[in-house]
Amino acid sequence: MYKSKLTSTQLRHLKPLGNKQSQRFNDGQGLYFHSKLQGADAWEFRYKKPLHGQDTYIVIGKYPGVSLQEARKVRDTYLDFLNKGLDPGIERERLRLEREAERVNTLGLVFESWLETKSGQLKPKTLHDIKRKLELHVLPKLGNMKVESITAPVAIGVFKPLASKGKLETISRCSQLLKALMTHAVNLGIIDGHNLHGINDVFQKPRVCHVPALDIEELPELLREVAMSTMRPLTKSLFELQLHTMVRSSEAATARWEDIDLQSQVWAIPKANMKNGRLHKVPLTDQVLAILERQRPYAVWSEYVFPSGVNRKTHVHPESVNRALGRIGFKNRTTAHGLRSLASTTLHEHGFDTHVIEAALSHCDKNQVRAAYNRASFFNEREKLMTWWSDYISRNSLVHLSDRNM
Repeated sequence: MYKSKLTSTQLRHLKPLGNKQSQRFNDGQGLYFHSKLQGADAWEFRYKKPLHGQDTYIVIGKYPGVSLQEARKVRDTYLDFLNKGLDPGIERERLRLEREAERVNTLGLVFESWLETKSGQLKPKTLHDIKRKLELHVLPKLGNMKVESITAPVAIGVFKPLASKGKLETISRCSQLLKALMTHAVNLGIIDGHNLHGINDVFQKPRVCHVPALDIEELPELLREVAMSTMRPLTKSLFELQLHTMVRSSEAATARWEDIDLQSQVWAIPKANMKNGRLHKVPLTDQVLAILERQRPYAVWSEYVFPSGVNRKTHVHPESVNRALGRIGFKNRTTAHGLRSLASTTLHEHGFDTHVIEAALSHCDKNQVRAAYNRASFFNEREKLMTWWSDYISRNSLVHLSDRNM
C-alpha cells in the first residue's frame, strides 16, 4: 500500500531535533508521530474535512500504549471514511456513542448515567431522595432489564403492588422518574422512543394534602402555648424567627451570622440555601433584631445563629420547630411550613399586594416566561409588609393579651 517512513526501533529513540520542545514525524498518508520532550508521545491523524477542506487532526492515542501497527490500522479506517466522503472525527464520535449505548443498555446503568448529568443541577438531598425512591420501588425489578424491554405493561406491573397499598403519591413520583430515565435513554441513542407517557392514567390520582395551617383567629393561642411551654429557649427563638421572617425551616435553621447585616437590618440568605436557588434578602424588623440579640452569645463560638446542642460546628435540625409544635399539642394542626401559610392568609386578608407577599415568601412564578421578566424583589414594599406583620404578631402575643385583660 505505501512505503513506511517509521519503524518500531526508530520510535523508541525519536526525540525532537535541535531546541524544539516537540516535533511531528510523518509515517505517511496522514499518520504522524508526535514526539515531546515533556509529556507523553502520541499518534495523530491529519486530514482535510470533506465538506470544507479545512485542515484538522485527530489524536489516535498515546505511545507506547498504541503501537505503530495499531496506529496504522486506525489510520486506514479513517482513510476509508474519507474515501466515502465521511468525516473521520464525526464518525469516531458516532461509533463511540454507539458503543456507549450498547454498554449502558439496562435501566440501572441508564440511571447511573442520568445521575451524572444531574449531579451539578440538583441539590444532594434531592438526588438522595430520588435515588432512595428508585432503589426501593423500581430498580429491584427493572434495574437489570434492558430499557428496550421496559414497556407500559411492564412498568404498570411494577407499580400495582404499591397501588394495592394505597401509595398513590409514591406511584406518581416514581413513574415520573422512570419516564425521565427512559427519555434519557432516548437521548443517549439506546432506544428510539418509549410508550410510558400514559402509565399514570391507569392509577388513581393521589389526593392533594395541603400543609396544615391555623386560622388567623388561632394565632394568639399558638403564641400563648409556645410562650408557656417548656420548649428550649433556642427552639422558641427559632420558632419566632420563622414566624416573623416567613422563611422556610431549612433557611432558618442554617442562618449564619456572616449573612446578617445588623447595621442595615438585612439578612441575605445565600442562593445555595434557598429552595429556588436565588439570593433572598429579608428585611429585619425590630422584633427580629430582638430575637437575634438573644442569640448573640452563640456568635462567640458558632457561625450559626441556631447552633446544634450536640455539635457546635453545625446548626439545629430543620425539623426542630415541627417536632416542638407536635409536643405541645399542634400536631396535625400546623407545621413550621404552615406558619408561612398563616402569614400569607393574614396579609392577603389585610389587603397587601399579592406580588409583594409572594416576594416575601420567596415563591417562584410557575409561569417560566413571566418569571424570567419579573425579577422585582419589592424590597421597599416588603420592609413595610414585614413591619406590619411583626407588629401584628406582637399585638397577639401573650404579653399584649394580658395587658388587654387588665
